[in-house]
Amino acid sequence: MKYEFAALDQFLSQGLSSFTDRVEVASFIRYLKQRFSYCGRQHLLYFKLSSNGSYGLTQRRSRIIFEAAMTVPPAGASPANVALKARLLKEASLHIPSLKASTQSSLIDLAKDAFLLDLLEPIEFEELTPAEASYYFYHTYIQSQISEIKKNLTGHVFTLGEEKQIKLYLHTHQAALETLLQTVSMQLDEKSRKSIYDYPLDYSLSDIYKMLYTGLESIQSYLETHFTSYINTVLLLPYNKRLFSAAGLTKTAQSVYTHLVKSPVDTTLRRLLEIPLKKMLSVIEQEQWSYEDLFYHKKLLTTLEQAFKAKEVLSEDTLLDILFTMNFNSLDFFDYLTTRIEKSIEGYQGTSKIAQLYYLNKVYKQKSMHTQMRYKKTMPPIKEQVLDYLAEEIIYQEKMLHIQADELKISYAEISKLTTGLSVGQLAYLFRILQETEVIGVKSGNELFRFLQSSFSSKRQETISIHTLSNKYYNVEESTRKVVKEVVIKLLNHINKTKG
Repeated sequence: MKYEFAALDQFLSQGLSSFTDRVEVASFIRYLKQRFSYCGRQHLLYFKLSSNGSYGLTQRRSRIIFEAAMTVPPAGASPANVALKARLLKEASLHIPSLKASTQSSLIDLAKDAFLLDLLEPIEFEELTPAEASYYFYHTYIQSQISEIKKNLTGHVFTLGEEKQIKLYLHTHQAALETLLQTVSMQLDEKSRKSIYDYPLDYSLSDIYKMLYTGLESIQSYLETHFTSYINTVLLLPYNKRLFSAAGLTKTAQSVYTHLVKSPVDTTLRRLLEIPLKKMLSVIEQEQWSYEDLFYHKKLLTTLEQAFKAKEVLSEDTLLDILFTMNFNSLDFFDYLTTRIEKSIEGYQGTSKIAQLYYLNKVYKQKSMHTQMRYKKTMPPIKEQVLDYLAEEIIYQEKMLHIQADELKISYAEISKLTTGLSVGQLAYLFRILQETEVIGVKSGNELFRFLQSSFSSKRQETISIHTLSNKYYNVEESTRKVVKEVVIKLLNHINKTKG
């Protein structure tokens, strides 16, 4: 498989050259002169008018740039007057006494009594300090490598025909990125890790590692943006992606929360939905979210937002349907649904209650799910939970009906189940073979599943539910076929050995 991070692996394994090595610094400067035709030192000075009428320097930044371009004024900013510019230039010369006469200047009115003085001082490449030369050499090299990696990733994906190959290729590189990020992170102390997105102040070794870290994260974001359907969604989001996601989801979450409060729904249900909403409003940037967490919550929010746009308030039934089809599979939501089902059948007795349960089973089974993702990854899908509950409830009610029938000589509850060492899947496949070879005959699959559920128990202590039997009956694993084949061979051998 083609591997795109070999250059970065080698770069990290070799380590970074010392800033004080004059031979290395000289080679760094030659490299930068070959790449760029201009070198300048940009000074950004922020001034604020004080109450006594003087202008105080509130912030100062300097950086090296390799193109003769001034700062683009932010939206709403306007050029300040000439007299004020001259005054602030004089003030700036006190803070930067060595400022060259060839320095270009621009004054931007940021807000009320706040100004940005942008100074662009042309310098020779040889005037770069060893730290500056080293930092921008590595910056230029790393950025060129990252650009090439992104280009190669896209190009190679288009040469892969099968989805399985694309996923394997991308998942391998995602895992490699995680390793690279951990390697770089280990080079940073706790203070540097907390300031990883800050502007470099002294072009130290830590600044280079921080720049490399953010570059690697940009590859992660690139993969997510361009190959959303193929990436490994179990992996955790990069930190900056969590920050951007928090900012993007907050407004939508607030809007949904406002509409939810107005909707005439049960207090318990409202609180259930408030949990993920408050989570998105407050702690997403601190939590270890995976891509799947982000995609799920985005889709849930978008679905709710669209529903509230179509109708100012939602009924409880509408909200329940949205949460169900969005696979909101928390245990509390399951409890809420089953409690609601129990209340809905309270007025029914005997066969009418069983008929109503079968009807509800049909309704929930026919609901189309809007996503295969789920709110709780460790819990079964909400549809499976509800269908298993209904199946168990139907069996229970049918048992109760048989117990109450006077004409039955032996109650249904007293019939003991046969114990089998087969798994649920193996049992389902064995009876499928018997049915397909016409050894047994059944009216429908459900009739067979109910019979198996009520007649067998597994030594493996697996739950034999109708829903699980149905799933295993129609989706047979190769390992299951192998085990059942061995059982059949064992039966044949026994027949051959038996004489009478």
